[in-house]
Amino acid sequence: RRVKALMAVPAAMLAGAIGARVALARPPVKAWTDLAQPLPVVTAWGTLGLVPFAWLAFAVAAGACAIVSTWGRPAARGPSLRLTLACAALTLAAALAWPVVFSSDVYAYAAYGDAMLHGLDPYAAPAPTMHDAFFDAARWQWGGATFPACVYGPAFVALATLLTAASAGHVAIALWIFRLAACAAFLGSIVAFDRALQRNERRRLAVAAYALNPVALWSAAEGHNDAFVLLFVMTAFALMRSRTTIAGFALGFAAAFKAVALAVPGLVLFSRAEGSSAYRRFALATLGGVALAIAIALPVQVHALRGSGGAPSAPQF
Repeated sequence: RRVKALMAVPAAMLAGAIGARVALARPPVKAWTDLAQPLPVVTAWGTLGLVPFAWLAFAVAAGACAIVSTWGRPAARGPSLRLTLACAALTLAAALAWPVVFSSDVYAYAAYGDAMLHGLDPYAAPAPTMHDAFFDAARWQWGGATFPACVYGPAFVALATLLTAASAGHVAIALWIFRLAACAAFLGSIVAFDRALQRNERRRLAVAAYALNPVALWSAAEGHNDAFVLLFVMTAFALMRSRTTIAGFALGFAAAFKAVALAVPGLVLFSRAEGSSAYRRFALATLGGVALAIAIALPVQVHALRGSGGAPSAPQF
């Protein structure tokens, strides 16, 4: 019964993928250009985007109901980690089978990596005269004029550079690499979360609720960098008992990927009042990680912080 309930999560996502593909089998003429992009995004489709969005809402709602029905049994121990990972992987595969997505962020990630590969500053808006496949694809997603300057930490920019370099200059391949990497990061965060809750009797239910959250799975399938932050944070929690100092430093340094990660060490530090030496080491290491993340992020993000729209001086390529 539990297996059937869990399998409803990937089944719902797959049903949404099939429904969206059927709905877009004969798209209107004004959607042709968007559908011809390496990864179609329906953000600017207006009422045309309501049909795929309705299928996504159905998939999320059905998956959430399946998880609630499993988690709501007080006597249940919860599914095994292996079963949870299998269901999460199947749901991610079903999400990757969708013909469209609802965010252009992954285009920007690839463009930031491409800028670094060309010696340009991803924290400044690119000049209109700069053209290549990555820049032009990202510009299209933001109306053809420009795309947002990077607001993420240098650790994520370094990762984006590596992932973009692996695509050998092909935008479509780069987008798939980012999406698959985000899916792998989320699956890794599930394992780390399970490790972090080893002493919790109901950890299996908690891990299943986290791992099979349809919104989180869809976000990872779209390639959002939050998946990498989750992997970093959950790994830090998994190391908290055995490697206290390393765990604290890793938790604080997660902000070098994305500023939203600053909320996690803040919640941890202010929600505990323990006076043990281990907790003091953890707290000091966390603050050290935060300090280092801020120290390396502030100098390179000066353009974004000042709201500068200037472009780097570099030749056209």
